[in-house]
Amino acid sequence: MNILLAAEYYHGIPRLVRFSAELAKRGHGVNVITSYLPASLVGYQSQISHDYDSFSGINIFEANPHIDIPSPPYTATFPFRQVAKLIKLRDIQICHTVMAWATTSASVALVSKVLRIPHVHEENGIGTKTGYLLVDLIAENYDLTISRLIMRLAKKVIVLSKSQADRPLKLGAKAENMVVIPSGVDCSFFNPKKPKVTEGAQRIRDKMGLGDATVIGYVGRLVPVKGLKYLLLAMKELQQEFPNTHLLIVGDGLQKAELERITQTLGINASFVGWKKDLLPYYETFDVFVLPSLQEGLSHSLLEAMAMKKPVIATNVGGNKDVITHGKNGFLVPARNAMLLSSSVKKLIDNDGLRKKIGTLNRETIEKKFSWKNAVSQFEDLYRSLLH
Repeated sequence: MNILLAAEYYHGIPRLVRFSAELAKRGHGVNVITSYLPASLVGYQSQISHDYDSFSGINIFEANPHIDIPSPPYTATFPFRQVAKLIKLRDIQICHTVMAWATTSASVALVSKVLRIPHVHEENGIGTKTGYLLVDLIAENYDLTISRLIMRLAKKVIVLSKSQADRPLKLGAKAENMVVIPSGVDCSFFNPKKPKVTEGAQRIRDKMGLGDATVIGYVGRLVPVKGLKYLLLAMKELQQEFPNTHLLIVGDGLQKAELERITQTLGINASFVGWKKDLLPYYETFDVFVLPSLQEGLSHSLLEAMAMKKPVIATNVGGNKDVITHGKNGFLVPARNAMLLSSSVKKLIDNDGLRKKIGTLNRETIEKKFSWKNAVSQFEDLYRSLLH
């Protein structure tokens, strides 16, 4: 099949990069249209995961923006003619758009309708506000118009978890067109048994002077919707009883400076190390993984931590509920509740056997329900059903 993928920040979405690479490996013609190439994404979650940063077999085209907003990075790009030429030149059979707020997605949705090319739309976000008044106002009006149009034009609307269906339905997607395809994890890569992973984790501990401290870890963007202020408050309470604990935060974002100030004010042991291309030794360094989001789709860092056999604690929001069974393979806590978050971490610190038991179960859960190969196969089946 010849496929056209449309995404605003293609190289800044590791899952999408892995997905297109896997499609190419399976012999499909993969074409990508995006508003940002890697050089444009410096400092903005531009990490490209492990061995998928080789784009051989994938044709990538940049859509020149009409309007470019540097902070937060966003473009208004409606490359209708460019999309039409690509579809004809590359003999595109399926169009796959990602995120309704991407103007490239809107362009592909409209052109595919005119040219009668099957179009599927993937909504893997939760429509959170940016905190920029003008941007949020524009986004709200965009949702009421163009996002609704994209949802209605799509033959199928894909979400990563059941909890994510609310936004597409509110925007006009038909219930019978909704398809749930959970995100996948490359279990062969995210594997604690891989050579040198343990050695890498020990080097991190030695370099940071962690010794035998219990490390609480987080991987992701540093933005308000991730609820990291509540994790810091939880660590303040936790370290009063367990002083030999350390919070290790991997990631970057607009809230970093604020979070570092809060850390200093609270006087807690925490390190902010920025984005890391190789996440494996960091996951291995964690004794407990925590995801304190206020809202969430289906967190890839949560799935990756589980694949690395880590016990997990997450807020009872979004796709977290589809992954974690409370008290069985992790703990779910209410959002914005630092005390319950702290008490859940304490349960795992106090019980090494429970940590190992949950970690083993989490690895099994990922292998059975969230395998990367299974996820890609489901997309292939969906594409074929539309072609026939």
